[in-house]
Amino acid sequence: MLNELAILQDKFASNLDSRIGDIASTLQELRDVSKQEEFSFRLKNLQSLAHKLSGSVGSYGFAEVSRICQQIDIITLECDADSKMMATDRYEALENLVVQLRENEAGLN
Repeated sequence: MLNELAILQDKFASNLDSRIGDIASTLQELRDVSKQEEFSFRLKNLQSLAHKLSGSVGSYGFAEVSRICQQIDIITLECDADSKMMATDRYEALENLVVQLRENEAGLN
C-alpha cells in the first residue's frame, strides 16, 4: 500500500511543475492587465488555480505546498476584484509565494 502511494505521489509531483507554472504565468498576466474586467478575471483565475492545487497536493501528502497555495488563495480573496490593480506589497507577497512553491516542487523531484 505504501509503495502504491509513493508511486502516486511521484506521478503527481511530476505534473506539479506545469501547475505551478500556470500560477506563475497567471500572476504575471494579472500584473500586466490594464482593464478592470481583465484584472477581475485574472484575479479569480489565480485564486481558483491556487485553491485547486492546495486541495489536491494536500491529499497527496505535500503539506508545505498546500500551505503556500492556501496563502495565495487567501491573498487573492482579500483583494478587491472590482479594482484595476493590486497593491505592490500584495504582488510581492504573491511572487515570493510562487518562489517558495518552485523551491518546494524542486525538493519533491
